[in-house]
Amino acid sequence: MKRLIALGFALFVLLNEIIMGVSENAGAFMYLVLMNIVLLVVLRRERLIDVDRMIVVFLVVPLVRVAGLFMDISYIWKMFLGYGVLLFLGMYYLYKFNINLGGVWKFLWALPIVVLSGILVGVLGNFVFAVDKELALIMLLPLVVFSEEIFFRGLMQNSVRKCCGNFYSVLVPAMVYGALSLYLGAGLAVLFFFIGIFSGLLYSSTRNILLSIAFSLPVSVFIFVVPSLI
Repeated sequence: MKRLIALGFALFVLLNEIIMGVSENAGAFMYLVLMNIVLLVVLRRERLIDVDRMIVVFLVVPLVRVAGLFMDISYIWKMFLGYGVLLFLGMYYLYKFNINLGGVWKFLWALPIVVLSGILVGVLGNFVFAVDKELALIMLLPLVVFSEEIFFRGLMQNSVRKCCGNFYSVLVPAMVYGALSLYLGAGLAVLFFFIGIFSGLLYSSTRNILLSIAFSLPVSVFIFVVPSLI
């Protein structure tokens, strides 16, 4: 049952992001319905168990996604505020649910290999897929990548692992991560799904969030920023 909940949420996000590509209002409505139903169920609990905590973590995704739709500000400021909220909620629930991220000193010998791998994937992604380049993103990418890794790897992956095991803890965050990238195009969404898989496996095997950040940052830099500088 727990695995069905986790996988069902990932599939719901994927379907709803496809819907949002057609109608943002319909997608936002579906997210709001989901949030209200889940909150009604969770609030009836006298004490949150692991599966309830996992569901609460899942709700951060539609919350941040819907909030972004109502921000009538520039794209850069919307990203700054959206990822700032994601980072805040990620850190808050890590503390609230007493989730241990692991040790930052583990497997540091692999750091150069991880960074080089990120560069190679970023170059490949930029070569294969046409992406609108935003030079201003260079200021936001550290926040974007750090908040994503803290949330998807540190918080969501650990929450799913407690309920569903290692396999689903890697698969579900990667599915959600890829689905949320659909607005960039189907090709990049698939690429980011596999990036999420690799980053999840990297974190699962090393328990070092720094390595997953060191991989994801050059990927984003070489896909979204470096071509603007050439």
